[in-house]
Amino acid sequence: MKYANIGGQAVMEGVMMRHKNRYAVAVRKSDRTIEVMTEEHISYGQKFHVSDIPVIRGVFAFIDSMVLGMQTLTWSASFLMKKRSLKKKTGKKVRRRISCLWRRRWHYH
Repeated sequence: MKYANIGGQAVMEGVMMRHKNRYAVAVRKSDRTIEVMTEEHISYGQKFHVSDIPVIRGVFAFIDSMVLGMQTLTWSASFLMKKRSLKKKTGKKVRRRISCLWRRRWHYH
């Protein structure tokens, strides 16, 4: 079987997949639709031509993974923050009601 050379990671409410010089991020939004972003990505190892030096190549691959991971995680978190801001507006009454029920259940008046 041929090696596919595809990798990925989980992001908030979605997944990021990478293959060679492209990556895609799919995130589920609050309205249950899926937002997909696909972009080109040149790794630091390719930019600085360090593919021949094993230890240095690993350091550059690690830094590249961290940078790309944080970028995609931040992008996916932007959808989660929009979702939470909508919940914040309607959630105060619900939290008050739950806290009242909790106090009644445990007799904390």
